[in-house]
Amino acid sequence: MAGSPNNGAPAAYLNYILFDNQFTYLSSGFRAISTAASGSFERLTIADILINQKGYLYIYVGNEDMSNVNVHFPATPQAWDDLKITHRKSRIVQMPAPPRAGDDYCPFGLSFNSYKRPAETPQKFKYNGKELQDELGLGWYDYGARYYDAVLGRFPTQDRFADKYHYMSPYQYAANNPIKYIDVNGDSLWIKSKDGNLLYENGTLYSRGDDGNLSEYKGKLAKLDKEGNVKRYKGILGTTVNALGKLQMKSEFANGIISTLQGSDNNFTIKPNNNTLNYAPVDIGNGRVGILNNNGYAFQVLDQGQQLVDYAPFNQIGSGGDINWNPSTGIIGLGHELGHSYDANFGMLDSRKVQINGGLEEIREIRAVYYENRIRQDLGKSLRKSYGGPRLLDGNKNPIYYSTPFLQKLMLGF
Repeated sequence: MAGSPNNGAPAAYLNYILFDNQFTYLSSGFRAISTAASGSFERLTIADILINQKGYLYIYVGNEDMSNVNVHFPATPQAWDDLKITHRKSRIVQMPAPPRAGDDYCPFGLSFNSYKRPAETPQKFKYNGKELQDELGLGWYDYGARYYDAVLGRFPTQDRFADKYHYMSPYQYAANNPIKYIDVNGDSLWIKSKDGNLLYENGTLYSRGDDGNLSEYKGKLAKLDKEGNVKRYKGILGTTVNALGKLQMKSEFANGIISTLQGSDNNFTIKPNNNTLNYAPVDIGNGRVGILNNNGYAFQVLDQGQQLVDYAPFNQIGSGGDINWNPSTGIIGLGHELGHSYDANFGMLDSRKVQINGGLEEIREIRAVYYENRIRQDLGKSLRKSYGGPRLLDGNKNPIYYSTPFLQKLMLGF
């Protein structure tokens, strides 16, 4: 530090004040400059400050001298007001269970060693990245649809997809082999690839083995690092996974749609190709594909009092199917097609045309454009005005939501 020449040192200091996380005062200190700074430089250093809890440390410099003395705080004459703070972390210490900041696990998730630093903020996302729920001492992990008890290696509630795995207990975890398999929230959103259909769940792909169980996909379309972990996926498969990931990360509305499809009882398969269709067709077997399927258009069937087609059953509300996406349309185009699938899942597809803003448009496209525009709003993009026909924005330039006629009648009471 440099001071103007004088007979005594000015009242200039390097100061600190330490507070806890409620801004309660804990300690403070300072270091004053001396006459050694007169016409020269002096380095001021404060001894190590031990911090053993969460809180705030304020460090500042100041000149409280009332005389006309200039004090500067440079490291060099060209670098004024230079201040360096060094944070030395404490050693990591081993702690006994229950789980703390870092843990060693048995295969089924029971912690036997835990590691942390003093005053470290608790980390609740632990085994397999799942959040530990330790209220009331339960120590269960939140797996989304169910909680998991690592002590028992079992779920306390039944799997809602238990009928698909009738050869296993409805309470089992990861097919009783957590080293090889992983337990996913649902098994309903798939991507067609050259290596077969792959299950998508929040950015990770899974393949089904010969035994019917799911494990993380690390096949020929996955790029692995030296440790054998997936870095990315190749080709059109990678393009599709990245598009879904961007929609989930950048659009809360799109993330809601994808989460619904991932957890659906119906199965959906994304088929990235160059033939974009306007809705999700369904495979009805025997080599036939139904574009108008009665389950996906359930409320239209109920409203009309007759089935739309005779080659597809009408035995439930909602249907899965294929999601045909042209990658050249980008993530917004994918969001549009996912919107059709969302409606198919609840039986709300409707092929009828209705009057809107002085023109005719299909209900399913009015609704899909609404979903698309909600995604565009999240992404900060300009809204789509139409599907090639009448305007699909209201007078305030907001997306128009159109309810299916059957549901409109239910809400009106007839």
